[in-house]
Amino acid sequence: MDYHVRVRRRVEAARSAGILVDHGLEADARAMTAGGKAASMSNRLCAVQLVARHAGADAVALLQGFAVDAEPAIAAVALARLIEIDPHLVLPLAAGAIRSTDAKIRQLGAHAYVLVPDPVRVVVLAGVLNDPHPGLRHAVREWLYELSLVPELDDPIRRSVTEILAGDDWRGLEQAALLLATLDHKPAAARLVELLDYRRAEVRVAAAWGAKMLAVPETLPALLTAALRKTERRTGEDPQPSDLDVQMAHLLELFGKTKYRDAETLLRRHVPKNPRLGTFSRAAAIWSLGFLHQGVPDEDLARQLVQRLNDIQSPLPELTAVRAMSAVSIGRMKAVSQVAALRQYVAPPLAADELPLRIRWAVIELTGESIPEPSSPIIGRRGWFLEPIGP
Repeated sequence: MDYHVRVRRRVEAARSAGILVDHGLEADARAMTAGGKAASMSNRLCAVQLVARHAGADAVALLQGFAVDAEPAIAAVALARLIEIDPHLVLPLAAGAIRSTDAKIRQLGAHAYVLVPDPVRVVVLAGVLNDPHPGLRHAVREWLYELSLVPELDDPIRRSVTEILAGDDWRGLEQAALLLATLDHKPAAARLVELLDYRRAEVRVAAAWGAKMLAVPETLPALLTAALRKTERRTGEDPQPSDLDVQMAHLLELFGKTKYRDAETLLRRHVPKNPRLGTFSRAAAIWSLGFLHQGVPDEDLARQLVQRLNDIQSPLPELTAVRAMSAVSIGRMKAVSQVAALRQYVAPPLAADELPLRIRWAVIELTGESIPEPSSPIIGRRGWFLEPIGP
């Protein structure tokens, strides 16, 4: 029998024994590791599985030894069990775990600090926002947000994450921008403007989103300057960065969110069909124009938006997202002169899709009529893993 097959069978047997018996196997585990670090890895794997559901003092001592094993598969089992018993048991080991080369071990060490937080530990956790593993740094960002709701932890979290935002590690910059914006930390806004031209797309998009969420009035002129510069780049012949459409969409949406009149000329440039200006950017610009003219119709703009809505027969039909936002802005600006143009798209039966639903909303805004919601479609599918037996 192949050696690796034998090892897998032994480990599975040990794991099964540990599931069936949750106490009394400490002696067996100790016998398997009698040689200490010299014991074979297969013996150590079996031993940790034997006590992976034990909880007595003897088992805890064994698990604490396994938790610092050089083999991550062994240490992870021990750390996870110690956290289940009492996360305080992992605190002496957490700092070392967070420095591990294995992502799972780092996550378990960080989780122990999350479960037993204090102002010092949250600063260490903030450092994990730079972690190479995307899943771990995302998890730490979410953990820090939850911990910031604890009054005594909020300030040290904000200070430590602000320090990361001032740095140059792209992973930390992305996570810090997202976290500080979610925390509505207004002092971060100026740094986010600087990061709009960072070398990594992840940071550029996070900075634009963060600036949008914070919506600090003092940053709007600089953000408009950046948006104008990026728009000029888009209309040239040079290749566009892959993130530019999403980044610009955040900035253009911000101008509508804040009703920033100085941006109207830029927003109107996105109304005519121009594939180089992107899908998300054009939809966001048209959405924002609706806010700039909320309740006060601009008839010329309304006619342009209807043209976008009706552009479905040309060789290059208008984008669905652009058509949907055109309808929404017509409704938001109360351009009642365009009701007839919109009404043709809401004749029953109304489809339960994004575009007809947006148009339905706009007609209701303009007329106050009651238009029934579409019924949920019934979709048949064969070959599903659950099917009735017989007719």
